[in-house]
Amino acid sequence: MLAAYEGMWRELAVAVQKPSEGGTRIEDYASGEALATVRRDVRTMREAGTRANGRLGHEPKVTKVDLKSSPPTATVTDCVDLTDWETTRDGTPVPLPS
Repeated sequence: MLAAYEGMWRELAVAVQKPSEGGTRIEDYASGEALATVRRDVRTMREAGTRANGRLGHEPKVTKVDLKSSPPTATVTDCVDLTDWETTRDGTPVPLPS
């Protein structure tokens, strides 16, 4: 279950470095609301002239599974670590909101 979630984050990291979905496999890992959020975030970065670089840390855990729902669902709890992640515009760091 975590493979798809981690794949989505991996492809998102590639997309925001460009910023473009082109050449990513984001649709292999995300759909519905998650895919729409990724696309919105990438578009927002592209329009703002920003990109992200570095390593995005996180520690996902599956906290709930419902195999009886259609489709089956899983809830993932994650703590995202932006310590080694930097957003830039024309090579200049852009502070993250605090």
